[in-house]
Amino acid sequence: MHIKALVSASLAVLTLSVAAAPALAVDTAPAAHKGHRVWVCKNPKKAATNGAILGAVGGAVVGDLLAPKGSKTAGAVVGAGVGGLAGHQMAKTHEKHKCHWEYH
Repeated sequence: MHIKALVSASLAVLTLSVAAAPALAVDTAPAAHKGHRVWVCKNPKKAATNGAILGAVGGAVVGDLLAPKGSKTAGAVVGAGVGGLAGHQMAKTHEKHKCHWEYH
């Protein structure tokens, strides 16, 4: 008798869970029917400018430290140029990886 009640209860729970599954499902598909897709990026120019400034300052410091005694200024100028270019490219590339699709 207990087995029959246990089987009946199990079948009832299984039926309810199968019936409720579509109601609990989350729609993860793109919502193409709601509008059109737009590729959204933050302003990479602002990030690239900030990267260039930080790279130039860092490069100037490193260039000044690595240059021999008589050419500290030249070392700082070359370091600022190289650091500015490197910082610009690194920040621009990093910011482009933050792009994503939005649906409007």
